[in-house]
Amino acid sequence: MMLGDPFDMAPLRNRVFCTFMDCATCGQFFRDAYTRCFPHCCPDHVPHSSCGTSVVMQVAGQYSAAEAHSFVAFGRFETCSEPTFSLGHQLHLDDMQVSCSATNSLAMWFPSDSPSDENPRTFTFKEKQHTPWHYGWTSGASAALRNTQHGYLFHVMAESPNVLQLVGIAQSPGFIIVPYKPLGHEAVDTVPPDSISVDIIDVAPASSAFDCHFVSCQCEKPMFGDNYIR
Repeated sequence: MMLGDPFDMAPLRNRVFCTFMDCATCGQFFRDAYTRCFPHCCPDHVPHSSCGTSVVMQVAGQYSAAEAHSFVAFGRFETCSEPTFSLGHQLHLDDMQVSCSATNSLAMWFPSDSPSDENPRTFTFKEKQHTPWHYGWTSGASAALRNTQHGYLFHVMAESPNVLQLVGIAQSPGFIIVPYKPLGHEAVDTVPPDSISVDIIDVAPASSAFDCHFVSCQCEKPMFGDNYIR
């Protein structure tokens, strides 16, 4: 509902709420685990890095037409711990423009396309899926890292000269990131330390060198391959 004088109301951040919209094509949205294809394959999977679809956000609440026209929206991936920014936080417009620059392909902020004029207003991220979603998260071998919950956060901000004030946040359900495994790669079962037997492979010593040995891998596969990616 649009109201009159915004100065007679509560702070804008108390009058705005944001929600994600289900996909208009297939009705799906977020999943609980990802290797890629964010937020889901739509309508079908395509075998390249930009498989996925757009994210649509709607903003509603009690605000004036002038306030609505000040709204800009950005999205980013974060871990599901304490949010990086809280309502009312201010960011400098110049910093956001640098982060979202077309020359910065790994920027952490995703700008939305132009919003609709309807109420509630809708903002679309990656309406034209030409480039993949990117997230500078590095996983690891520990269970804590593998099981870290992540989310896509939508931030609606009110723009004033050179400053953006955060007035609305919505977060996707948490998901984990599954490391990519090349085709043919098989997981190796963990063997208890007391059941491991080590075979020693003798290596002829070079002149003026000390004796050294290669220790066989516990997975019983060949120690060295014919070619390597990493």
